[in-house]
Amino acid sequence: MHLAIPPSETSQTAESTLFRKSPDEGGQDPKATLMFPTNPDSPLSLEEWQSKVSGSFCLAMTHMSILAIHREAAEEEFRLSHTQNDPSENDEEDVGDSVSDSEIANQPSQIPQLSKIPWFNFNPRDPSLTPGEKEKLITALHALSLTALANFSIELDVAISEYRIASTTISQVSRPPTSHTISHHLLALSSSMPGPFSTYSIEKFGRCHLGYMATEEFFEGREWTGAFAYTGLWGVRAQGSLGRGRGRDVFDCVGGVNRMVRLGGWDKPGEGDTGDERNGVVIEGVVRFSCVEGKKCGEGFKGFKGCEGGAGEKEREGENDVFVLRSNSFYSQVGTHRLELRVRRSTGLIAVRELDAHGRREERVDDGEGVKWKGSCWGAVLTPFGIVGAMSVGASWMWLWKRDWSGGVEEGSD
Repeated sequence: MHLAIPPSETSQTAESTLFRKSPDEGGQDPKATLMFPTNPDSPLSLEEWQSKVSGSFCLAMTHMSILAIHREAAEEEFRLSHTQNDPSENDEEDVGDSVSDSEIANQPSQIPQLSKIPWFNFNPRDPSLTPGEKEKLITALHALSLTALANFSIELDVAISEYRIASTTISQVSRPPTSHTISHHLLALSSSMPGPFSTYSIEKFGRCHLGYMATEEFFEGREWTGAFAYTGLWGVRAQGSLGRGRGRDVFDCVGGVNRMVRLGGWDKPGEGDTGDERNGVVIEGVVRFSCVEGKKCGEGFKGFKGCEGGAGEKEREGENDVFVLRSNSFYSQVGTHRLELRVRRSTGLIAVRELDAHGRREERVDDGEGVKWKGSCWGAVLTPFGIVGAMSVGASWMWLWKRDWSGGVEEGSD
């Protein structure tokens, strides 16, 4: 039922099963293979995609439960190794069926799969799409995002343990959530889940979390964290520098030590802040969101022109179906970020745009082929476990979650 892709299959095989190839794929342009398809046709029915959402949720929960068991076993092993009791007494202790990081990483099902998860852009303004086709594509994105998250969680946890991240230290890095660290969140979600024998339970299950999570209040007032995954093409290119010769995915963790930010003093309030370059900006190691457009802000709907992939259509269920969030300036181990999220309450689809440190959107430019946004803009999904989206095909993913879901951060030396 779930959407896990067997190691023997390539991403192309998986895509050909889930989606029919678009007519313009496989052309002479070498860049064509690096572009997301938009509104791909799928041979699967809406009902099949709805089942895959449920299965992908179970897959994500299973992976996070594995992490919980492994983390508890590691903590118990650490406790026993530092106990003051007679070492002979420890021989009798049972630390459980502990699974090492390398054993998890080498399991056949855990061969890096993140770069093989298909993704696509969704343009709801396409006049050729029927309401049923739109519904199927939205459901497909929910299934794909949960499948990506399931693989992201395991691969990120192993990468942190192996120091296969975009820095030489794991200090201040947040581990991915486990089923235990998000127990309070799961309890809150359970109240909105349909009963297993209720009418249309499968159809309702995939988005039952949105009533609780797709609100301004859920995002504001809490610290968020996460990671960016450099997979596939970028992962291969990063072998010599970030990956240290390994043909594996590399992860750039929010809040991890960023030496350029630290050396420049950007993580501390400036004294005077008279220069144009600084202008009072402080870059933090956590993500904070504030509402800038929406019912709660009292500004109404202002639109988010030029950015597809989330909630950009004019056809909306109401003025209050969309709200816009803006993050603070925050850093990861090798970059700085400021994001603007356009969230649609009814579907959970999110349009993400990068801003500069002062909150300005990237400028519109005319490159000879029409006016476009100069800057990155991509689609994401609000899953029950945070925001998941692909920034570039076969190259990079983003997963953001509430910081207290991690159950703590690494305290390694920086």
